[in-house]
Amino acid sequence: ALNSTDISPWSDIWSFTTDSLATINPLAAPTLIAPANQSVNISWTGTTLTWNFVQFATQYEYQLADNQNFLNATTGQTAILTYFTDTLQQNSTYYWKVRALNSTDISPWSDTWSFTTETITKISENSQNSYQIYPNPANNYVVLKVLNEESQLSIKIVDSQGKLIYSIANIKEEETIINTTLWSNGLYFMMIRKNNETTSHSIIINH
Repeated sequence: ALNSTDISPWSDIWSFTTDSLATINPLAAPTLIAPANQSVNISWTGTTLTWNFVQFATQYEYQLADNQNFLNATTGQTAILTYFTDTLQQNSTYYWKVRALNSTDISPWSDTWSFTTETITKISENSQNSYQIYPNPANNYVVLKVLNEESQLSIKIVDSQGKLIYSIANIKEEETIINTTLWSNGLYFMMIRKNNETTSHSIIINH
């Protein structure tokens, strides 16, 4: 305090702490969107995990594992609302969850969802009579010829490491010509999907 002739001593020193952003605007757990919980016949060559936007979040952390305890899980962070995975195995169940983050807060984990990848069946005699794949070994192109087949087909071709190289859906033509000029020499697998059945056929590229 002051007047014209005097100045008082300082008061005692007090302190205070403001609320953090996490207290004012706590992050909510994300809501998972796709694949739907307990989905089946998910493509093992790759699928996209999708979740909703969380207000005030700047990053999202995801975990994906083949067990409910998330042991040896695939973990990462992203600023977008999706994560594409192409490291899946056939006929396997996977579990995934997501949480939101910013510089001061981490949300609870979302619910844990699961999905099961498709099963690749062995080539049956009926399948062999339904399709022709030639030339094999192939050089600059390979042809899929559909024989006596009324259902629409889709195909995916992966290399020997499981990496997706080519895909096409809703094939209606009797012959589909696939340009393989830029493909490396080696073994590939053509997965032909009809209804809920997928068959695998090997292709060799030799330039």
